[in-house]
Amino acid sequence: MEDLALTLEALLQTTRYLADGYSRASLWDLVASPLPYELQSREADLQVYPHPNVPAKLLYKVQEQGQYSVLKFTSQYNELVHHALADEGLAPQLLEPVTQLAGGWYMVSMELLDNPWFTLDALLAEGHPREFDAAIAAVWEALAKAHSVKAGAGKPVWGDARPGNIMLHRRGDGSFEVKFRDFDWAGEEAGMHYPGYLNPQSPGPGCAVSCSHSAET
Repeated sequence: MEDLALTLEALLQTTRYLADGYSRASLWDLVASPLPYELQSREADLQVYPHPNVPAKLLYKVQEQGQYSVLKFTSQYNELVHHALADEGLAPQLLEPVTQLAGGWYMVSMELLDNPWFTLDALLAEGHPREFDAAIAAVWEALAKAHSVKAGAGKPVWGDARPGNIMLHRRGDGSFEVKFRDFDWAGEEAGMHYPGYLNPQSPGPGCAVSCSHSAET
């Protein structure tokens, strides 16, 4: 009985000690590193990749041995569709195989499309109608080419082909090169369905993603 009482007393004192420590600690004291654990052991100069709409997105710009790339952490990703479009020059190149991590997360390492690349959103904000018409024509052409690519047994589709995920490069003759990104919700047509929390412009939770939705978005 005495041993039990001593054990309970020790447990009570330990609990008080921990509660006091946590109440006085800052967030940075509690979290050893703000980076995902997979990056903590890498000797790289890391900085958060700007994402004005979703500041907390797990997307990082990485400098390693003088080379820049993008590392993305996501709970779902279609490597097959990304590879198929990258092989046709329609997406950034994947630099490593997509890695499945503990806890149901995936790490995606890809080419960084930095300046002079920019998003279709950015072009819309500039407000140059003539350039916009040329860019939209290039996007339509790229979409048609993307939907003709084989990714597995069917056509590739992705549920978030919005202006912020369409990258443009202005050529010297005024035409545009187009690449797509963000293949979290990508797959084969009729085999991929929208979740309930995706782009509010999507047809609706549970609906199958189709090639026509990319154009509508």
